[in-house]
Amino acid sequence: MFFHNLLIAIFLALCTAACPQFCWAQQTESQVSISFVSFPKSAEPIKVKLAISKDSFIDIEAPSNWLSKPIRVPAISVWLIGRMEKGPDGKTAFKELGRAKSLLTSSQIILLVQKGKDDTTGFDVLPLDAYGDKFRGGHFLFMNAARVEIGGIVGDQKFAVKPGHHTIIKPLGAPGERNFRTVLYYRQNEVTTPFSSTVWPISNHARSFIFFYHDPASQHLRMHSIRDFPGL
Repeated sequence: MFFHNLLIAIFLALCTAACPQFCWAQQTESQVSISFVSFPKSAEPIKVKLAISKDSFIDIEAPSNWLSKPIRVPAISVWLIGRMEKGPDGKTAFKELGRAKSLLTSSQIILLVQKGKDDTTGFDVLPLDAYGDKFRGGHFLFMNAARVEIGGIVGDQKFAVKPGHHTIIKPLGAPGERNFRTVLYYRQNEVTTPFSSTVWPISNHARSFIFFYHDPASQHLRMHSIRDFPGL
């Protein structure tokens, strides 16, 4: 019995020591399609690396004006974003800039929201279900990167989103209706103020990313939108 228990203990210890490599190997049996988009608005895509194993990384570009082309990667449990940098010892190592748990879906959109004034300060990493019922054509994703609460009415749907959060809605209208009246507000110091009243086109073939932020130069509240046509 003593030797039996000893063998079990040795086996468990070996498994524990090999866990990181073993976990990566287990998770790479299936593949996931991922696309990237970044914020705030930038003329050039953000260039980072995605860790797909303990010692393996791939180059990623995350544009802000369109959705990147999907790529297929191993289905790992955590999306880990970073860059290779030299340390004080002169050795190059992976520096983490952001992470998030992967979704249990085969197709995902990964939104990188810059935390500071430049892309060296790190990112909030937000995975979204790319082709699930929650974000298909006709849906709007509102991401609030501003310092105030944002709310509004799009057609028959109301929404409100706090700073650092997002929400997804799907307005419904009469059959054949292609445009919805949209009114947007911001709330600061318990005061609600309208800042936009327009007509938005609605298409069951297009989904929209809507980002709210404060312009770094003017400090004015701004809105940036991206339309994507899944499946086309």
